[in-house]
Amino acid sequence: VVKDKRMRLDNYIYAAVMDACSKSGRWKKALELFDEMKKASYTHPHLRPNEYTYSVAITSCGNNGAPWKHAMQLLEEMKANKMTIHLITYNAAITALSKASRANARSTAKGKASQRFGSSMMKQQQQQQRLEGDFINLDHEELWKKALDLLQQIKNDGLEPDGFSYSAAISCCGSGGRWEEALELMDVMKRGGNPKTRPNKIAYTAAITACGRSGRYKEAQELFDDMKLQGLQPDRVTYNALLSSLRIAQEPEKALALWNDICGKTTTTNSSASTTTKQTSFATARRDKSVQPDIIAVTDVIAALTRSNDCQDYRQEIDQVFVDAVDRGILLKTTLDSMWEVDLSGLSFPVARAAVRYVLGRV
Repeated sequence: VVKDKRMRLDNYIYAAVMDACSKSGRWKKALELFDEMKKASYTHPHLRPNEYTYSVAITSCGNNGAPWKHAMQLLEEMKANKMTIHLITYNAAITALSKASRANARSTAKGKASQRFGSSMMKQQQQQQRLEGDFINLDHEELWKKALDLLQQIKNDGLEPDGFSYSAAISCCGSGGRWEEALELMDVMKRGGNPKTRPNKIAYTAAITACGRSGRYKEAQELFDDMKLQGLQPDRVTYNALLSSLRIAQEPEKALALWNDICGKTTTTNSSASTTTKQTSFATARRDKSVQPDIIAVTDVIAALTRSNDCQDYRQEIDQVFVDAVDRGILLKTTLDSMWEVDLSGLSFPVARAAVRYVLGRV
């Protein structure tokens, strides 16, 4: 409308439109407008992008999963032009790195799963990669290092990172499996004494994820317990991150205890001599009843029970986990093609095997 009426364009009009595009998820259009400004500034100097329009462009990259290299390039241009970079701009750049790192982690996990579970999952992976292709980092560069570098740059500029800065950096470390760096950042947040940098739910969950990817279940459990002591209630993502650490560390009984905690049950384990019921730190914890398990939790706990050295002893527990999942509508909700057909595609082999036992037991 402004162009049609031949009204004078300026930085603020461009920034407002770019911001609107960003908030509606149209980051490509926002960056196109930014490039349009830069080109127009050669003949109209008043359109030369300023600190605010650069910040809006970088924020658009961070909030919408745009290629992280775009955000970093814009940040470098600001430095080259000796512009003042505000904390919100740095945070947006770290967020862009964090989202790219998570996309890498998802891509890697799906690649491994497709090798194990066949062509059906391979097709799903390829489709998702096409959707995420704009910001997946195929070279798997160490994005966590870039996030830590940005944290240091914030301090070098005389600014103080806030909880958002640290949480995004921890998330980046978590996606890269850098558990030691994630824990170091958590310690920095705790030692700071500033309410703005106190670890929040996002930071705790990201740190637990970092430990989980490396199978550091003891560290993950300590974070989980500390999170609750701080009055922060774990959510589904937090529980799944801890379950993942127990699966990788091959801790079947702890994984089962955590599953029962999510389901609001006590833990029952079988031994060769007898069956005992015991309370664990998970089962006695105050649980948020709004947190419900999902297919990720089911897959991880069954995998943990299956991969144990005495997996035969846990068949009863595996079958009970599957029953719990069916009762909660997690499994076999839409996979029953008919009374005698069950679609097992997309399920891991241990879960599919439990599904077969479940169906045959009801014939």
